[in-house]
Amino acid sequence: MKDRIAGKPQNCLSSPSSVNGPQIVDSRTILYRDGKRVWRNDLAADCPSLDRYDILVVELHGSQICKNDLFRPVDPGSRIPGAYCRFGEFTPYVKE
Repeated sequence: MKDRIAGKPQNCLSSPSSVNGPQIVDSRTILYRDGKRVWRNDLAADCPSLDRYDILVVELHGSQICKNDLFRPVDPGSRIPGAYCRFGEFTPYVKE
């Protein structure tokens, strides 16, 4: 995200149904895209079972994805869910 500027971190992603993603970067980082904005989530802790091709099963409590919400990565081939992981803050990045 070299060509983008970070904004103020937010506790929730306001409308997850209108964003594209998730894009799993590594065991600690997930990206969502909302138009020209990219939302980076640095997970609360390392999620060792998270793989870039996994599907995320998110436990929503309302209409937002928020910091500390739980999710489980699921390998699409085996359909076996991994351990629970927690979202961290959502940082918006916009182009300069």
